[in-house]
Amino acid sequence: MVHFLVKNGVNVFAYDSNGNSALHILLQSLYDHDEALEVVKVLIAYGCNPLEANARGTTPLGIAVERGHISVAQYFVSLGAPLPPDLLVTLDRARSHWSTAAMIHFLVESGVDVLAHANNGDSVLHSALRCLNSDIDVLQVANFLIDYGCDPLEANSRGETPLHIAAERCHVHVARYLITQGASVLTNALNGDTVLHFATRSDTYPYDDEDADDDTLAAVKFFVGRGSDPAVPNDNGETPLHNAVDLGRLKTIKYLLSLNNPLPLDILFTAIQSDQNSVRCRYIVQTLVTSGCDTQTPNAEGDTPLQVAIGKKGKVDVVKYLLSVGSVQKPSLEDLLSAAAALAPPSVQNKMRRMRIVAQGP
Repeated sequence: MVHFLVKNGVNVFAYDSNGNSALHILLQSLYDHDEALEVVKVLIAYGCNPLEANARGTTPLGIAVERGHISVAQYFVSLGAPLPPDLLVTLDRARSHWSTAAMIHFLVESGVDVLAHANNGDSVLHSALRCLNSDIDVLQVANFLIDYGCDPLEANSRGETPLHIAAERCHVHVARYLITQGASVLTNALNGDTVLHFATRSDTYPYDDEDADDDTLAAVKFFVGRGSDPAVPNDNGETPLHNAVDLGRLKTIKYLLSLNNPLPLDILFTAIQSDQNSVRCRYIVQTLVTSGCDTQTPNAEGDTPLQVAIGKKGKVDVVKYLLSVGSVQKPSLEDLLSAAAALAPPSVQNKMRRMRIVAQGP
């Protein structure tokens, strides 16, 4: 196709408004590695410069690495294209094509600085743990990078160690390996987050993903078994249970409750104010209440869980449940009217709202 286009007058030396050459543009659009290598060789044969950077300073080699085209990257390096020493800590993490064990091995063995750091203090080991997905890849790369000199105990500017990142990604095998290298489950981040906070706050998966809950549960059980205390709050007063409740990790919630630690006074409010749908939220609230949460304890503003649930649109099932368990000893007329409005269909809610405005007067 490239031969055909060139022979029919397409200018391979043209650039787009961002300074991207034909090499940049085609590498960004191709997914098949063999096809990408073939096209690159054809364009270079027609005179395209493999060392030329676009307006952002990105070379075709940088694009090849970002897109995971390892054979193309190897070809560029064979032509003398230089690899930026800090490449492994400056690559776009939103683009996961490059984050494979094979690519990281190639980059390190081709001279990328394994001791480089990002602006936030992340080491190459931090960056690799954040980006890799496969447990096998992560463990292999962690071992490889530590052999090359990465410090398994080094913290970034937020006090996060590689063990915290492994916990956040729920990579239990990697966490076990890092502990053998001297990492401690008792090391906290600067904001007081423990490894259990990281394990329970993982947002890698959708809220209602059961596999995510299984992964979180496995990580939490591992760290509890290694001595991490699930009752320890961070500097904001939040415990790992707060994170699990907020993300709707039902199995993890039940496990943490089974440890019989004192229940945080505000845990019901965390459940009610989470983004869980009404049915799921009701189930979490019911689980917490069954475990001993007091439905009448107010928050710092003096509002009860029922009042907060009434104020949260779409939490009808929670309102029904709290009313069924007697969440208020002597509900005021205002509470009952608010609850009725929250449970009513939208058309009735609008009428009740207009009636209340009229009754209140100007």
